[in-house]
Amino acid sequence: MAYTLSELRAELKLTVGDVWEGTTTSPGGADGSSLISTYLSARALSDDAYKYQWVLITSGSCVGEERLISSFTRSTSTITPAQNFSSQISSGVTFEISRIRPSLLTRFINQALRDCYPQLHVPYDHRGMVAGGLVYNDDFEDWATTSSPEWWTVNAGTVTRDSAGFMQGGYCARILGGALNPAVYFSPMEYSLYHDARFVNLAGKTITWYKYAKTSTANSVRLGIICVNGSGVTTSTYGDYHTGGGAYERLSVTAAIPSTLASISFAVDVKSGDTAYVDSGYCESPFTLYEYPLPSYMDFVGQVFTGTSWDNPNYGAQTRLFNAHVINRGDRKWLRIDSGLSGGQRLRIVGYGPFADLSSNGDSINVSAKQAEAVVEKAAARYFAYLAGLGAMSAKDRADLLAMARAHAADANSILERNQMAIPFQINLADDSGDY
Repeated sequence: MAYTLSELRAELKLTVGDVWEGTTTSPGGADGSSLISTYLSARALSDDAYKYQWVLITSGSCVGEERLISSFTRSTSTITPAQNFSSQISSGVTFEISRIRPSLLTRFINQALRDCYPQLHVPYDHRGMVAGGLVYNDDFEDWATTSSPEWWTVNAGTVTRDSAGFMQGGYCARILGGALNPAVYFSPMEYSLYHDARFVNLAGKTITWYKYAKTSTANSVRLGIICVNGSGVTTSTYGDYHTGGGAYERLSVTAAIPSTLASISFAVDVKSGDTAYVDSGYCESPFTLYEYPLPSYMDFVGQVFTGTSWDNPNYGAQTRLFNAHVINRGDRKWLRIDSGLSGGQRLRIVGYGPFADLSSNGDSINVSAKQAEAVVEKAAARYFAYLAGLGAMSAKDRADLLAMARAHAADANSILERNQMAIPFQINLADDSGDY
């Protein structure tokens, strides 16, 4: 079941009992200098009852704005923020009052998701990697953001993660060409910490890169391989353009790599103003490859299989691999297949990773009701631990807050013991890099 950030925040507010909601009953200052609500006076015993607390606007033109309260006048039901809102707060606008900055509730929920890992995680079944493939994230399944595919550089135009126009997997790159070319490129030798050797060793070789693309405009998208030799001379080799017509075509480019190689880039060239959808690709290495970068979202690998050819949309018969394990390269995790594989086979990687941070109210996690309760309890533990670290207070008050934090954490752990997610079978415990 999906639980949104908005729902998790609501449950957290109920759990900690220190956040309440209200609605404005009159327009505030035209310059955003005040908020007026009789709800405030009904809950206050004196002026400045809300001083140094926080107000969050949850509807209207200023939705999402949070302000520290500098003063409150009970007789007029008026809050004065330390900094004006961006515009007037109208009547009928909803808001929250809390002792701490409201955005911290979201931070506590995201921290709780990390605290609950790996008992709570996102399962993944990744099928886009290709054995022997030189180009990282050649299937455009892994995205740093919705406009930036992992390992790739956006050079011009607009690149968007697209979940409707893909050929295989779950995503493709929708590219609107800009004034510069290429629109997007993969330049592996920028990542000197990782695997320069496999690309330096391409010197003097001839390679062919294939990639599927579709566009309605003829002569608008093509592939390129751009090399800089040891003397700084650039050689750009481009393949044929897509013929247009709106269907996926397999594009290709074949390049002779110079005998000395300082850099190499694999480029998708889209003409300015034209739109293309780009998906699965494969550039076969002229030598055996043993290591492949895991998708950034995957933290644990349970099983690895080989399937059919990389350009076959049907995965086909599967063969389980038992000689694969995970290693660290810098801040990345890599899948190592000790015996190597013949090029062109699609790999299926079954594993899991942590939940991504929730940021907007509609962001969600797929968990059971009890698992969502565990997340809220962990967030409540973070909440009370935070309060215990604030300012001057008596030793008893601090001890009471810390006791509440421990109690909520214990409740969460008890729930997780009985409601954790299934863990895929681990493929190899004998990894000398310490991963898993």
